[in-house]
Amino acid sequence: MTPAAGDLFRVDAVVKHDRVYPTFSDRSLQLKRAVLDKLSLATSPNVAVVELPGGALRVDPLNEQATATPMTGKTTEFRLRGRDSARFRALIKITGADGWIEVKTESKFGGTASKRIAIKVAG
Repeated sequence: MTPAAGDLFRVDAVVKHDRVYPTFSDRSLQLKRAVLDKLSLATSPNVAVVELPGGALRVDPLNEQATATPMTGKTTEFRLRGRDSARFRALIKITGADGWIEVKTESKFGGTASKRIAIKVAG
């Protein structure tokens, strides 16, 4: 999490899949039976997710290969292939001095993970 401007913060989450096989097969995707992986955000009542434009976001202005997928809502669905990773970015706005954000990933075959971050704004 990095400050953007004033009461806005960028939240970057990198999801890594360390297994050889993808979280679901190409065939299950073709048959529309695949259960997509999910990345979700939960926040304290004084923290709001700000809408970001679609398309890849450049994370590093000097490296055009360093991009992130914008989180346009509280939940984003995606797919990871074997030994793959994906970077996601959300923009949040906090009102008040303290708050928290929790990032959680869920995958039918890849498992779950979560991390809660406390937000302290100097006032």
